[in-house]
Amino acid sequence: ASALEPREPNFEIYPFIDAQTYDKFAQSVLIGNGFGVNEIPQRPLYIVFLVFMHVLVGQDYDSMIVVQSLFFAAFPVLLYLFGREFFGRPVGVSIALLAVLRDTTSNLVSPFTGNLSYSKLYLAEIPTAIFLILFLLVGMRWIKSGFPAYSGFLLGGILGIGMLIRTQVVVALPVLFLFALLVQPKKIWSMIKGTLPALAVIIVVVAPWLWRNWQMT
Repeated sequence: ASALEPREPNFEIYPFIDAQTYDKFAQSVLIGNGFGVNEIPQRPLYIVFLVFMHVLVGQDYDSMIVVQSLFFAAFPVLLYLFGREFFGRPVGVSIALLAVLRDTTSNLVSPFTGNLSYSKLYLAEIPTAIFLILFLLVGMRWIKSGFPAYSGFLLGGILGIGMLIRTQVVVALPVLFLFALLVQPKKIWSMIKGTLPALAVIIVVVAPWLWRNWQMT
């Protein structure tokens, strides 16, 4: 589990394992030490999100989870939009309901299992999924509309931000390009021109973080 059950003497909930690591960096930022000396945390943008929530509601775990849940409510909404785009409204509603039920079930079984990520823990899987779904949703419309540059800029920004949560999301980029080739095989040149803004924005978003880490190592 990534959150400890309340125990004596104060009966408060504390993050544990990965969640504890993320919140440790957030606490370091809150006291003015940044990410620490020569520290390169994983999920830097999620840590910044935790800092933002602590500034809003303080240290109470329950209050933090309420605020986090308000942001994570975008997850089923984006799943609905994604499903509707592909298969129509009934499928979109079904996918969104499955996401809600999955989170509810995870909450119920969390006392009996480990290695579980859901909205009541300080973990980065749901925000990662949010940015991935948003990337694919915008990407589908980018393909359908003939690879316009403004959508390319938006795609790059979404993926760049997602990479600051989990770098693995970058694999979505070649997958989207492959799908674009299958759907629009006669518009390769348009796809290349529409892709350049996306690549440029990804570099702009990610480069400062990579440069910082390079300087430190």
